[in-house]
Amino acid sequence: MTDGLASRRSAAHAYMAIMSQRKTLESALEHTRGYREMEARDRAFARAILATTFRRHGQTLAVLSKLLAKPLEETPEPAVALPCCGQRCHRSCLERWLALAPDAPLPSKPRAQRSVAFDDDDAEPTWACAAVLRHGCDVLSVALSDSFCVSGARDGGVRVWAPHDDERLVHSLRAPVNDETNEQWGAVRCLAFSGNRERVWAGSDDGYVRQFVVSTGELVLRFRAHASRLYDVAFSPELNLLASCGQDQLLKLWRGDVRVDEARHDAWVHGVAFAPGGRLVATAGADLTVSVFPLDERGLFD
Repeated sequence: MTDGLASRRSAAHAYMAIMSQRKTLESALEHTRGYREMEARDRAFARAILATTFRRHGQTLAVLSKLLAKPLEETPEPAVALPCCGQRCHRSCLERWLALAPDAPLPSKPRAQRSVAFDDDDAEPTWACAAVLRHGCDVLSVALSDSFCVSGARDGGVRVWAPHDDERLVHSLRAPVNDETNEQWGAVRCLAFSGNRERVWAGSDDGYVRQFVVSTGELVLRFRAHASRLYDVAFSPELNLLASCGQDQLLKLWRGDVRVDEARHDAWVHGVAFAPGGRLVATAGADLTVSVFPLDERGLFD
């Protein structure tokens, strides 16, 4: 990392640990990934950022309180707001609710689907697994078509597999350098196929969306969708519309790299999904709610 970004990132993680877990400054820094490996001056910079942050904490809260007292700009209201399960709500949960709304009664209490946890790499699954496709680090996202499996990882890599062809690795797309930050783009947290399944959208921690041709690995489109971490993307072939959401509390709708509309939420937006037909879009928020928005034929909030 360059320009002190490693120090800033370590300070941010330590700050969250101090505020949410009540850790001491020393303990938070020592348990921050990568802090010990940094050079002495970078560690000192991270410590100075934290010290200044807490020294100015009262002033910061005073400024924020004034901003929060102002009315928010008008934003589309969801047609339905559903209580969520309290965890990061994933696309399968959203799609299940969208299949029911608006003509059928919504579930009063979310029900967990059957899942299996792995304690280590040597653990055996409890069902017959058709293929095991591995990255060299945490796999954070996956998208599946009849011919290909696309996976995204914490190191910013995207891999395209042919699971029906002896689990063959078709492409390994290494994260290119981000022109603006001169860094590798961050963890790939979300993937979504285009309507014809020939291209895939990938969203990453640097707020960028990238579109690849699945069969060749060619990067055909890249644009900054969010100011901070991007959590999820979904595509509606009926409206030719891409939806993205992230840490900036926004749901955004795109055609290509052109923004069509957006809706602000009250918290981070962890998930997004379209209903069949594309006329409803749902989001999963960190405020424990699922919001469902109707769209008109142009793909605008109705």
